[in-house]
Amino acid sequence: MDLSGEGNGLVTVAEPLVDAPEVAGEPAYRIGPDQLFPVPQRVWLPLPDGVDEAAALLYYYQQEEQRWYRGEDVEGWVVDGSYLVLEMHGVRYLGVVLRHGGLVRLARGGMSPEFAGFADPHGLGALLLFGVAASLFIALGQRQRHRSV
Repeated sequence: MDLSGEGNGLVTVAEPLVDAPEVAGEPAYRIGPDQLFPVPQRVWLPLPDGVDEAAALLYYYQQEEQRWYRGEDVEGWVVDGSYLVLEMHGVRYLGVVLRHGGLVRLARGGMSPEFAGFADPHGLGALLLFGVAASLFIALGQRQRHRSV
């Protein structure tokens, strides 16, 4: 494994945040500094109890939208292929190389978006809602047209 393109001397990981937005019982961590790193930094986060590393998902909190996004859906944030697992003193950690800081959390894979408070990064929910609304307007328009004939 080539580690020459990463560092870990610039980054800090805060203790689990208890006042983090919509974390649904999973701890959130502030990765600092909250800026673009000059060199991608490896961050080690403790895996939540009962979460298998193969099923763990990394999420990033987008401040302006006040929503959580899957790490892989945040363009350029996670360095591809950088996930590692380490066990030390009975605690398992997930290590990942990030290009900038922010508010992060690990969660179990397969959690429903409603439970976890996560965003729909592709806007499919809004598209579905628009489709239902358009169908209703079309149906009402046809009903009104049949009444006037």
